Amino acid sequence: MATNTRVVTVTTSKPFVFIGEADINVLSGVIDVDGFRIRSSEKDSIGSHERHHVKSAAGAPFATIRAVKDSDTTRGTKSKQKETTATIEVKVTKSRSGVRVFLEHVFGKILFNPSGAGKAACVPDGWGGEECNSCVPVNQGELIVPKQWEETVSEFVNNFQKDDLATSSLVVCGGRNSGKSSMCRWVVNRLLGRFETVGVLDCDLGQSEFTPGGMVSLHRVRKPVFGPPYLHQRASLSSHFIGSTTPKDDPKAYVEGIFSLFDTYTEERQSGALYPLVVNTHGWIKGLGLPMLCDMLRYIQPAVIVQLDVSAVGRNLPDLTATSGESMIVLPKKTKAISSKIIKLSSAVPQSQVQQKRINSLEAKISRALSLAVHLCGFGGSLLSFNHIACLQPYAVPFESVAISFTFFSIPETEVLRALNASIVGLVSDPNYRRQSKLQTLVPLRLK
Repeated sequence: MATNTRVVTVTTSKPFVFIGEADINVLSGVIDVDGFRIRSSEKDSIGSHERHHVKSAAGAPFATIRAVKDSDTTRGTKSKQKETTATIEVKVTKSRSGVRVFLEHVFGKILFNPSGAGKAACVPDGWGGEECNSCVPVNQGELIVPKQWEETVSEFVNNFQKDDLATSSLVVCGGRNSGKSSMCRWVVNRLLGRFETVGVLDCDLGQSEFTPGGMVSLHRVRKPVFGPPYLHQRASLSSHFIGSTTPKDDPKAYVEGIFSLFDTYTEERQSGALYPLVVNTHGWIKGLGLPMLCDMLRYIQPAVIVQLDVSAVGRNLPDLTATSGESMIVLPKKTKAISSKIIKLSSAVPQSQVQQKRINSLEAKISRALSLAVHLCGFGGSLLSFNHIACLQPYAVPFESVAISFTFFSIPETEVLRALNASIVGLVSDPNYRRQSKLQTLVPLRLK
């Protein structure tokens, strides 16, 4: 396989930022890759320096490799980060991964090569050539993480006790587009430096991290999370299909699904899997959204609640307190007071907010389409533990034997085929179903 390997020196203030994919090997020093720390002393099973495959594309902050101080900052240090240097080996393979080939074929190359990003200052002269096309260094699009994020994770780790559920979870909440997903990825990567496994409870229906949109899910993460969601789709430990990109359409099913997933996490702990949990919440903070969020917080009772704020005050979540929000439903065996420590933090700051939006951003519906395409076609690599859905044997069912129900909508009989076209459906066998003479929620439809 044709390769191109380059040695790059990075510092604290001059990171290596790129789009595409590459294997990263640390020759000297310590680097931070989107929150995940890698030291030059780390070696694999055969004694070679361990390489980490990093992917980066539009839809999330670009991969940022920065030199950091040779100390474990999750242990609580608050000292100011001094300028330091690290040397990395960037190995770019000419052959692109299957998921990238697929995405570029269907959606074009804009995902991995957006225009206007510029050349990164820390890349040596001569970077380029055909073999380097899979990794494009840029000087825009990374996030500058506030130091308060590090302090918050340090405190959470220091207070974590394996046998105490009350210290085991951290929840990130805030309004829409406040950077909740970016922070959750960063927190998970930081925690993986101290824990072999980190749990993720994903409650964001519109921008799900590991599954197609419309689902709430629980995951066990053992490898760092790089790039946008469509680059790391995976099978969940447990999940619930809500069928909408917003909890507005069925608030009760949404909240009960989250409660069920948290119960699964507590059962994991009871069976001996004592790992921390990171919870990403929805961005609906107006109307019913606030009491729904507060019900989730009361049920989970996390050790830490991070409230992310942005500069536009009107987009921020109201200040949370122990008694915030009227309860939407009866909480079984749970206190109605929020006993968690609540920390207000600022969102991560883009290096250039104007160019960040132009270069990095993807519409939510496009991001969901990408995740769904990758999920169905099985280009998630070894992370997918089930057969690729697109490769499964199809079934033919007599149409007159099928009862059809459309989630959240009422469809006239004459429009059923039009509505079913290009839709994803679930086929369920119900031995107790009886054909009824009157039209009900589920009824066999005969088309003329």
